[in-house]
Amino acid sequence: MTYAAGLNAVTIVWIAARFTEEHRAGLDWLIDIANDEFNFFGLEVELWQIGESPVAQKFNIVSKPNAWTRSISGAANRLKDAEISETQRLQLEYWTEFQKVLSVHAEHIRGTKTLPQYWNNFAIGRSDFVLYTFANTRDKRIGVILVCGGKDAKAYFHLLAKQKQSIEAALDENLDWREMPQKKQSHVASQRNDTDPADRASWPEQRAWLAKTLAAMHDRFRPLIKQLDTSEYEPSDTE
Repeated sequence: MTYAAGLNAVTIVWIAARFTEEHRAGLDWLIDIANDEFNFFGLEVELWQIGESPVAQKFNIVSKPNAWTRSISGAANRLKDAEISETQRLQLEYWTEFQKVLSVHAEHIRGTKTLPQYWNNFAIGRSDFVLYTFANTRDKRIGVILVCGGKDAKAYFHLLAKQKQSIEAALDENLDWREMPQKKQSHVASQRNDTDPADRASWPEQRAWLAKTLAAMHDRFRPLIKQLDTSEYEPSDTE
């Protein structure tokens, strides 16, 4: 941190043989409070050797920023008005107005930079997890999705699924639990079908529902996610 301050660094990579839970929690906290200008990574390094081959380094990411915001923010900043389609203009306006609603009704949730796309993402306090709001004009649906990612995504998902009944009771709704065995991520979603984000007349009602649902899922899942311990996961025969 001393060198980072002296060099005005915007990307800080901490490499260690092993991270304690306290150090990883510290990195996750820095990621959670940092704005789009700063990136924090935690890497564990291993040495691998196959037979008599030379020893090679293998780096395992244990803490990282929300990847997609960092990867696309630079490209998005280069977009010119002439290059934005009508759909993208609508999306940009949709999320700009949504951020205003969110700042009033759920100011404790840190929003991201508004971009011309059909989704928006929000940190939830731990690496490998993120909340998305989406507004799909093609399929005419809106919703909120909790994404479990990383190498332990399936373990995280099943640990949360064990608490499905209490989670849904607290939210007073049935969620869509998507393990997606063939994919790296798993999702837990709340969505509304037959809702057209292009219908400006219904925007106030849509934004109010998204803000309420996002806040409810954020407040319910955040403490549960922080307590997840993959050592408690015992796969069933079907898993």
